Amino acid sequence: MDRSKRRIAYCKHGDVVQELAALGVTPTAVAESGPYHYIGSVLAGTAGAPTLLLSLSARDARLQLGGVRARALRYPRLVAPPLVVAWRQLRTTLLIAIELLRFRPTHIICAAAGGPPLWICGLVAWCCGGALICSRHTSLQQEQRSGWRRLRRRLNLAVIRRSAAVLCHGPYLEQELLRGGISADRLQQFNLSYRPLLRGWDDHSHPLPCSAAPAEAGDSGTLTLLYVGRIGREKGVFDLYQAVEPLLAVYPGLRLLYAGDGHDREALTATIDAAGNRDRIELFGAVEHTRLPALLQCVDLVVTPTRSASSESRCKVAIEALVAGRPVVAPNFGPFPYVVQNGGNGLLYYPDSVADLRNKLRRLLDDPALLAHLTAGAEASGSHYLVPERSFVTALQQALAATAAERLDRPFAARRY
Repeated sequence: MDRSKRRIAYCKHGDVVQELAALGVTPTAVAESGPYHYIGSVLAGTAGAPTLLLSLSARDARLQLGGVRARALRYPRLVAPPLVVAWRQLRTTLLIAIELLRFRPTHIICAAAGGPPLWICGLVAWCCGGALICSRHTSLQQEQRSGWRRLRRRLNLAVIRRSAAVLCHGPYLEQELLRGGISADRLQQFNLSYRPLLRGWDDHSHPLPCSAAPAEAGDSGTLTLLYVGRIGREKGVFDLYQAVEPLLAVYPGLRLLYAGDGHDREALTATIDAAGNRDRIELFGAVEHTRLPALLQCVDLVVTPTRSASSESRCKVAIEALVAGRPVVAPNFGPFPYVVQNGGNGLLYYPDSVADLRNKLRRLLDDPALLAHLTAGAEASGSHYLVPERSFVTALQQALAATAAERLDRPFAARRY
């Protein structure tokens, strides 16, 4: 297909109106990571072609800049009665369909996690004879725990299987999609660059009130742990506390830091206060990403205690820890074994086992040589994430080039892969 005839639609979560206003139609440089990375990559890849940006957002908004039109559509969360939520989601899905049908894209890039937004993108691709490119950032595993979720997963896979190309974030998602029947020749695995994290390593303009300090070599019984992420029970924040709490009396040099906010923050704070452990456990609340390098310099180890019932697709915090030269203790499921090498750059424990997590931490407290070995392994493995083998920009450009060579007048639903 002649590039001048391209009409590209991009559907994602977030607020495309805010993002377009911040970047402009033709961004001079695409950020290597961060909130504007994906939309910047799409705008750079469209190369001036008519472009429609749609997003599932917390508000309704519109913006047009040159040949780029953006619309944010309010997509309700599950905080209302089910029938109300279903009606609101149906309304938003119909609005997506109307916008796409009016635009008549030759390519639809869909980064929606699944459900009606993904299905409607596939349906419109069929109606318009266009190419659907799925950009996958989340796992399908959470969609297997009930009859409705299993049906939803099958419908998601049916659409993804018939897409012209699939971009997936990291090796775990690639393997999951291969197991789901997606052919390898249509998969493009990509990752982000983590160089910006290192650039902030020597930036002390955002110091944290962190009284902890990394252990000196040979300091037995001294360890500072860090959790970064949403403060929710499903993320294992209480498992981590329960694993650490009995060790505090035995190891005076043990400290635990929590960075993040969430629906269980008050409950976690109350639990820590009731036990009188606030002098050894610090809760920072939400921490800006620019302050993460300063926080990582305070600690010896990062723990990612996600429970197996919570779907994980990529362990960004674990990768950031390794890039900063900090080993990781993580559960042995999902994407974690793809990043954490047990005994090499961290330790893996049995999922959902507080006892096994505690045993792994006790090993590190009793064996400073093991901690030093894992730290060296983290520094070595972290360097591999500074420049990815394939960036999102590259994966998208390759997918657009591959689909441009196809006959796009073939119905989407009639494709056989």
